[in-house]
Amino acid sequence: MQSVDFFTPIVDDPYQFGQIAAANALSDIYAMGAKPLFALNIVGFPINELSKEILSEILKGGSDKTLEAGIPIVGGHSIDDKEPKYGLVVSGEVKKTRLIKNSEAKEGDVLVLTKPLGTGIISTAIKNDNAPQDIITQAVNCMSTLNAFAGTLMNEFSGCDAPDPIFIVGLPRAGSTLLEQILASHSMVDGTMELHDILSIASSLSNKKKAYPYNLADLTDEECIALGEQYLSQTQAYRQNAPFFIDKMPNNFVHIGLIKRILPNAKIIDARRNPMDCCFSGFKQLFGEGQEFSYSLTDIGRYYRAYEKLMDHWHAVLPDFILTVQHEDVLHDLEGQVRHILAFCGLPFEPECLSFYQTKRVIKTPSSEQVRQPIYKTGMQQWKPFEAYLEDLKAIVGE
Repeated sequence: MQSVDFFTPIVDDPYQFGQIAAANALSDIYAMGAKPLFALNIVGFPINELSKEILSEILKGGSDKTLEAGIPIVGGHSIDDKEPKYGLVVSGEVKKTRLIKNSEAKEGDVLVLTKPLGTGIISTAIKNDNAPQDIITQAVNCMSTLNAFAGTLMNEFSGCDAPDPIFIVGLPRAGSTLLEQILASHSMVDGTMELHDILSIASSLSNKKKAYPYNLADLTDEECIALGEQYLSQTQAYRQNAPFFIDKMPNNFVHIGLIKRILPNAKIIDARRNPMDCCFSGFKQLFGEGQEFSYSLTDIGRYYRAYEKLMDHWHAVLPDFILTVQHEDVLHDLEGQVRHILAFCGLPFEPECLSFYQTKRVIKTPSSEQVRQPIYKTGMQQWKPFEAYLEDLKAIVGE
């Protein structure tokens, strides 16, 4: 792939102009998720009006910037022009499956700014001698900085880059249905149900020569993208027309590594609740299927601790990928927590999320009736009257 970019001076210093022009041309390659390979100079210069030393400084600025990017300038083209112009033709490479195009942007995509807005305004002010020196210095430093790091980050994780899924994970009776109902009340989010598709993909990976999850590191970019697209295709039947949707399968917490590998732009919310409240509520609930650990106080306590340990691991290796939401915090400060959750998901605040109990949708979990009511706190510490019978559980999880 190739990109060409050149322009007239926006600063008086010729060396700085060369650096800014080169950095700008290289940014086009980085913005497409590509790695630059080599460059050609593009030069327009009034050879009979300005000294060759000025041209030499412009070219040196461009050369130093391409050296910083780790690529050579292998030639170029120049013409005698009325006004100085400088830039680069940059050749780069990227896999077709990783190519990022402006034309493919869609509603709901996240825009990441690698530099501050307003450099065009400052450039105009510089040309008209209306910019103070400290602002000029900041602007020059910014405009001559390579976007190489941002380009690297875009390709750090393979997989399908769709940001559509919002996963809510946690133990049963931890408040995940309430969080789903809150998010499903947002106009940009579809509520679905406890989807089994991640579990199914994990199961399919268990049939490889190397055992799952150890084989995740061996998946190619193409395989990760295909699995991410497979997940989106399979879950499409549960969606309506919103750009985002919720997958509230609690047991997906085991597969967060897989989710990150195949859907790196997904959001994950970790629903937590006071351990005694959570475990006691799960213990007295007769589940339709699964959750065998919940029928023994000792088992449910150990399962809770194992969950905490695994989530601590995910938070350590995937910082900022997971948001932990404490159920008690939601009960005490609904609006504050709702705003925090929506901000994490990249969603604007909508007051309908506060009146979640008025949202009409099918809910198939034991909390279906509870989330059709305004926030209440009577579910807190329901285990207290039975404390004498819960010593085994308390010994494991505490209060």
